[in-house]
Amino acid sequence: MRFGRKRRKLDLKASSNDITFGRLKHHQIGAHDLTFEDQELKQTYNHRKVLPGRQSPVKETGSLKRICSSRIAHAAELITSYHIETTDSNWNIWRPVWNFILKYEKDTPAIFELFANYFAQKDDFYCHRIPANWRNLDNYKRGTFVELNSINRKHRFETFYQHVSLGTLFTDLQRLKFENLVVLSLQGIDLTKRNLCLNVLSSMRYLNVSHANVNDQMLKSWSISMKNGNLKSLCCLILNHNNLEKVDCILDSPLQYLEIDIVIEHPHWRSNTNSKLSVLPDGLKFAQIMGKDYCNSQIIFDCKVSSTEGSESLEKLWKSRFQSSNPSRRVFQYTRIADSKPSILSRQTKSRPKARAKKLDLKTFFDI
Repeated sequence: MRFGRKRRKLDLKASSNDITFGRLKHHQIGAHDLTFEDQELKQTYNHRKVLPGRQSPVKETGSLKRICSSRIAHAAELITSYHIETTDSNWNIWRPVWNFILKYEKDTPAIFELFANYFAQKDDFYCHRIPANWRNLDNYKRGTFVELNSINRKHRFETFYQHVSLGTLFTDLQRLKFENLVVLSLQGIDLTKRNLCLNVLSSMRYLNVSHANVNDQMLKSWSISMKNGNLKSLCCLILNHNNLEKVDCILDSPLQYLEIDIVIEHPHWRSNTNSKLSVLPDGLKFAQIMGKDYCNSQIIFDCKVSSTEGSESLEKLWKSRFQSSNPSRRVFQYTRIADSKPSILSRQTKSRPKARAKKLDLKTFFDI
């Protein structure tokens, strides 16, 4: 009698910090040359589930409501829309839970989206906890950056490793149910190897693609998307240090601010002499350009895809937020001149005069 050995299945799932690059090929959306192919780095981690910090459990004291809220916050990853709707989306019940989630650094992108879908319109729904004792946080670099660079309490920061799938990230941003303004930075990311489906981001207001190997063909495809209404909300574009020769295609787009290392002479654009803009972080720069009142009513989703490897720590990932490129004297800022859009004149067609009817009698009737 022969006995077969029972084979054991090995768990070969990659951990969240492992990097295994693959390549996916797609044609560039909006390009006339369909033979052009983008390449995208394959995603190896679920960016929606990554904790911004790792704190050891804290035993809270006080009222029963406070203790229960803290216990629920420790298991935040198990909260679903069913639990919130069971309580009729009562903010008085979920407010202390959300505040504990922020305190314990359990606010993953997925958990933030869940709570924002129900409570973003509440005045006291805050995107981050800005404590005085941020040094006690596990990821204190994140706490420092948030405290120093927040426009208001509705300003949400997210930072991702370089191998995040841009297509998945853009789809997640587009399907957000609450009102939001997207500020996106792809600074330092080589976009010649990534599939950049920008036309799905209708809520994007600000895009930083400096040092990203942007070429004329990419810029032309974006201008087509802007003119077709797919990127109708894009106001600010940062194009410093790229392989660009011609930028005429975007000068007649709905853009309001342009930052580039090319001299532009156009009747609808003027040079901006505010030298401080080039050194500001993306969110603060956006608020400075558009005005703080423009950013008051909605969630500001400030996202950055870092050039940090996935094997690095979360602290180093957020440290990259501080390490923006040094401003160059060859960078120029341009602002669209107010009322520079060509006015469309309505054509008024003159009505043809009606021909008068001739009076005829029997003598002239047969002469017609």
